[in-house]
Amino acid sequence: SPQVIAIAVGLALSGMLIAVMLRYAFLSGALPTLGVSLAGQAPRPVFAESLAYRFAHFLPGAILAAAIQLTGTLFAVVIAIGSLRITGRAAGSGYFWLALPVALALTLAVIVPLIFGAIAEATITRVALRGEGAAIAVHEALSRVLRRPAPFVLITLAVAILHLTLLGSLNAVGSVASSVAGDARHAAPWISSGVQMVLTVVGALVGAGAELWRLGAVAVLSCVDD
Repeated sequence: SPQVIAIAVGLALSGMLIAVMLRYAFLSGALPTLGVSLAGQAPRPVFAESLAYRFAHFLPGAILAAAIQLTGTLFAVVIAIGSLRITGRAAGSGYFWLALPVALALTLAVIVPLIFGAIAEATITRVALRGEGAAIAVHEALSRVLRRPAPFVLITLAVAILHLTLLGSLNAVGSVASSVAGDARHAAPWISSGVQMVLTVVGALVGAGAELWRLGAVAVLSCVDD
């Protein structure tokens, strides 16, 4: 019924909003903490201080960064849909010369979201580490990403490849462990569950380490000239 659909959509949107706010709350404290560590300063409770007193200043820049990233994603979706429609019409009418512009458009659909995502990450980093306003942070992030786009893109691709490789490896190990535990008649039932829990924890730790490395690299690239 329409009421059930509306409730489901509302719950889904609320969950997405809460997840985004939690991520921004984490970044508002994690980035200054990471900056203190990169600067070689003595450890101090920067996370709680930044989250409590600087989140209101951090939030406008984070929202603007989310809008930039969403723009890149929508661009990719529109280009992909348009390319599919053009490809379907070209295949039916014999206009095979359209393959080249479609390939270029699909290439842009991959590159542009990566560039926009890098600008968004650099904006968040500058707001958190430099204390800049949202507009100034976007301007500075845009200049740095356009000046050196390759390192930002390579960092994103490296972390994405690591996550995919890790996910595939953990799934493979989990499947083998489950098969071995299932074949063993006298194996305790908690062995398979224990292996899955260990693999989940390992995956979370490696993923968190990769995310911290990515944040540190983006922080250096975003603020290296300052």
